[in-house]
Amino acid sequence: MAPVDSLPVLPLTGRLPKLIAFDLDYTLWDFWVDTHVTPPLKRRSDSDVFRLLLALPGELRYRTDSIRRGKASNLIYDKHGERISFYSEVPSILLQLHKSKIHIAAASRTEGFPRLTALLSPKTGRARQGLTELLVPGQLNSVVDDLAFRAPKADEPQLISAIRLFDTMEIYPGSKIAHFKAIHDRTGIPYNEMVFYDDESRNREVTKLGVTFVLVQNGITKKFLETGIETWRKLREA
Repeated sequence: MAPVDSLPVLPLTGRLPKLIAFDLDYTLWDFWVDTHVTPPLKRRSDSDVFRLLLALPGELRYRTDSIRRGKASNLIYDKHGERISFYSEVPSILLQLHKSKIHIAAASRTEGFPRLTALLSPKTGRARQGLTELLVPGQLNSVVDDLAFRAPKADEPQLISAIRLFDTMEIYPGSKIAHFKAIHDRTGIPYNEMVFYDDESRNREVTKLGVTFVLVQNGITKKFLETGIETWRKLREA
């Protein structure tokens, strides 16, 4: 299991892009979600309490020390017991971008039917199921809702369903240019205000639109995040 970075995290400073987008497979997690895992994707035993309370308002009462310390938040299992988690720095990166009020998007070829998954519930597609079940220790900027629960003690972390940190999701096969055109249409954010992190160099094609592209190796890290933002700043100054 990939450990979770220590929290809390602070907002980013300086000039920032309005939108940061991520590929999913081998960028946020180390597998192809549509071929390497078998649904349903679930939490286990006492760690499963978050999933069981998704439909309920109010506070989440933790029963295990591992949950209290946030150690089990970045771990779920597929039908055959395969362990699934984000790369270790992903939870704090997502929370930091959220705290910085940067629009967070997912742009992935995962899933089998173009655009169909955009019409389905968050727990239907494997990618959305994984993002829903994986938790991020922290607190949302907005009012706490059904998918984010406040811990009963001040020293215990609130756990957020990771999918709540994504503002836009384009998950279907095809060129990433189509994904970013859809993101632009949905958000109105200019392409030159977007940074995209992906592990496949072929997706550099989005630079034709004006999107800043960052090639990721072995998963997104804070160093890659900073490199991408600095590259974007230099391009904007040119």
